[in-house]
Amino acid sequence: IEGRLFDRPIKLNGLAKYEGEQFEIGTLVFESGEAGITIKGRIGETLDLAYTLHPLETNNVVPWLTGVLSGEGTVLGSFTAPVVKAVILGNELAGQGFTVGDVRADVKTEIVSNLQKSRINAAVKVKDVNIEGNRIDRGIFDVSGSLENHKLHLEVFQEMFALVMSASGGLGENQWKGEINKLDLIYAEKEKIQLAQPTQVSAGMDNVDIEEMCLRHSSSTLCLNGQIRDKKWQAEVDLKEFNPAYFLEEWPGALGVKAYGEGNLTENNLDYVINILGVSGEVKGVSLNGSGKIIQRGKIFGIKDINLSYGDTKITAKGQLSDTYDVDFRVKIPDLKKKILFTLGLVAGVIYVFGSLSA
Repeated sequence: IEGRLFDRPIKLNGLAKYEGEQFEIGTLVFESGEAGITIKGRIGETLDLAYTLHPLETNNVVPWLTGVLSGEGTVLGSFTAPVVKAVILGNELAGQGFTVGDVRADVKTEIVSNLQKSRINAAVKVKDVNIEGNRIDRGIFDVSGSLENHKLHLEVFQEMFALVMSASGGLGENQWKGEINKLDLIYAEKEKIQLAQPTQVSAGMDNVDIEEMCLRHSSSTLCLNGQIRDKKWQAEVDLKEFNPAYFLEEWPGALGVKAYGEGNLTENNLDYVINILGVSGEVKGVSLNGSGKIIQRGKIFGIKDINLSYGDTKITAKGQLSDTYDVDFRVKIPDLKKKILFTLGLVAGVIYVFGSLSA
């Protein structure tokens, strides 16, 4: 059989036999351009089919995607409750801003009349991924269960970084609701950031809610509550027992930071306000406290009511940066010797910076 369907050439050939209530397929080959599939097996009260997807140059079907796809699988069960298995292989795939060296997907679906209760078990493995210059050596994504109740598992590895995440939840009324059970960030071979407790998450087409996501590293804990609505975001951050010596060995201590932020999700311009509600703790045995506000509206970056106290040293700042400078910076150090050895005296000063970036 040859002709055209949906303005594409088609060709069908093979051997099939109908006997009683059973339809037997010896070998049936269906081709449309470069795409093709071979099917054999039988169709009756139950299904027992095997299929092979011919190697396909993907740009013959999807113009913006290059590479080769192939696969094979089976269809078992019945018409009303089929069980479909598939193994899909991809090589040297490349699209808009990404490349994938190898991909393998093992999929099993059990379809029932109520799609919410249909089950899927899938494992996708990728190697040599590059997304706009960000390289991933290998990755694994697993999903098992039904739309209304399933489990997810993700692993991503690159040379200096690894991510492992597990979650469970369900999809209903265009909203996914669930729980992140595990989140490990491993870097610099031995350093690890871990999820301190399960986190409730919900996500839809234009909304996301995260409740009390706490990440722990050594003695430090970072907790986040946030949401996205109508392309606007809000977030509360609480950092506890952070040791600055992790970045600056000469400045050990323990700090806490509380902040609240909100902004707009825009493609071209940054638009946000971050209120630093409080910084408190000690560094090198000296108390440190602070607060302030950071604002960005497009190209204009501003700081407002910045107040920082380190022992008896006081620092305040306010102003903005854009195509021009306009910054007011004040510092007072009553006893300089405590801060810098072999010096005496008091330092107090006011610094104004203004003008254009070019002058």
